[in-house]
Amino acid sequence: MKRSITIFLLLAFVASCGGVKKTQEALNTGNYLQAINTSVMELAENKTRKNKQTYVVLLEEAYAKYLELEEREISFLKKDGNPAHLEEIYKRYSEMRNVQNRIRPLLPLPIYDEGREASFRFPNYDSELLAVQESLSSYLYENASQLLSDATQKWEFRKAYEDFQYLNEINPGYADTRKQMEWAYQNGLDYVKVRMINDTQQIIPERLEADLLNFNTYGMDNLWTAYHTNPLDEIQYDYEMQVAFRDIVITPEQISERQVIKERQIKDGTQD
Repeated sequence: MKRSITIFLLLAFVASCGGVKKTQEALNTGNYLQAINTSVMELAENKTRKNKQTYVVLLEEAYAKYLELEEREISFLKKDGNPAHLEEIYKRYSEMRNVQNRIRPLLPLPIYDEGREASFRFPNYDSELLAVQESLSSYLYENASQLLSDATQKWEFRKAYEDFQYLNEINPGYADTRKQMEWAYQNGLDYVKVRMINDTQQIIPERLEADLLNFNTYGMDNLWTAYHTNPLDEIQYDYEMQVAFRDIVITPEQISERQVIKERQIKDGTQD
C-alpha cells in the first residue's frame, strides 16, 4: 500500500513539474496568453498551496509582459491610421479586458518566499474599447452597405449578410443593421420548388404527405436554401426538385404484452 502511494505521489510530482516547465517555455517564447491561461487554471484549483507558488510567479511575469506587448501593438496600429486595423485593435482591447476579469477573482495571490503579494496592473480600457467599437461599427456598416448595394450575385448578398451579422454581434442594433441583414438574406437564398410524384399506386394521406415533405427531417434544410412544397407566385425559383415515392410500407403497431403471475403462500390457521 505504501509503495502504491509513493508511486502515485511521484507521478503527481512529475506531472506538476511538466506543467510548470511547459508554462515557463510558453513564457520564454512569448506565448504569454498560454502561460497566463495555464497559471490561472492551476491557481483556480487551490491558490494557497505551496506547490502552486511557481504559477503565481509565472502569472505575474506573463501578465506584465502580455500587457506591455498588447499596449505597444495597439499603439502602433493606431499610429498607422488604417481603418482596416480597427477590428484587430478591438479584439486586442477585448482580450485584455477578458484576461483581467479572469485574474481578478484569484487576488490576492501571496508569494511566501518574498513576503509579498503578486502585483498586477489593471488599466481601465472601457473608454478605449467603446470608442474603437463605434469606429469599427461605422467602418463595417459602410463596407457592408456598399457590398450590398453593388451585389448582383447570390454569393455577394451572402457575404454582405455575414458582414452585417458580425457587426450585429459586436454592436447589436447598430443603425438599421437587422433590416439590411434581412434584405441580404432574402436575396442570397436559393429557392427550390418541390413537386411530389406519387408512383406508389396508393392514396397518400394529407398528413403523411406533409411529414414526407418536411425537409428538416432529412437534414437537407440549411441557411441558404429554402424548399417550398407550395410554390408562391411572387418568387422566382432557382431550382425545381421532384420527389418520387415508389413504395410506402406501413406496418401495424406492435403491442407487447406480458403476463405476471404472483403467488403467495398463506399458513393455514386452526380453529378451536
